[in-house]
Amino acid sequence: MDENKIDAADYLQRFSAKVLWHFTGYNKSSKDSFARLVSIAKEGLLKISDRSFPIKMPNGEKRIGFPSSCVCDIPFKDLRLHILRYGGFGIAFNKEKAILTGHFNPVLYINKNHIFFKHAEKILPELERLESSCGNSKQVLQEYLKMMGTYVKRCDLTSIIHLDPKIDEEQNNNFYYEREWRSAYDWNFIRGDVVTVMMPQDYIGLFQEELKGSKGEGVFKNLSIISTEMVEIL
Repeated sequence: MDENKIDAADYLQRFSAKVLWHFTGYNKSSKDSFARLVSIAKEGLLKISDRSFPIKMPNGEKRIGFPSSCVCDIPFKDLRLHILRYGGFGIAFNKEKAILTGHFNPVLYINKNHIFFKHAEKILPELERLESSCGNSKQVLQEYLKMMGTYVKRCDLTSIIHLDPKIDEEQNNNFYYEREWRSAYDWNFIRGDVVTVMMPQDYIGLFQEELKGSKGEGVFKNLSIISTEMVEIL
């Protein structure tokens, strides 16, 4: 490109996207990522994870949160790094519908050694002592604490971004760039809730075949599909 010419699109600020993306490929093969995407699409259901999202306290103790489902608020031109970590298979949901009917909300990123966690280490044992004397209120309090913990994400906000899942598990990575949103509820989405689907070009025809006769066929019928390769081109 002529050095005197400027592509203004490269200088536009991209604060957030008009859609919320759910990717299916974290720590999975392309085959498994595709199978997961097809399962979601066939059922018209975005289910919460089958595992909880624990918060690892500074002393090493893990506090369990609710299982949840995750989406990310990342503009299309900024998906490159996310695809490196979460693969090229995903669904983009209408943001307003995801908020109102999917119950998604941004997570709160807190630095791993923030005073918030150090203070929590001191008061959580006291709360647990109170639970033992609260009778029927014990379960309600536990559920409330877990719910709140689900929307908190502990990480190292001073770290560079790593692509190693082991560093993720230790909560020593910097997740801030992911702009993650979570929901603690299953979501039966309908036509109009989905904006587009993304996958490598080679899988598009197979995806359309897989949906024939399924509950999700009407949701995805005539829906534009984006090839993952287009993220690198546009």
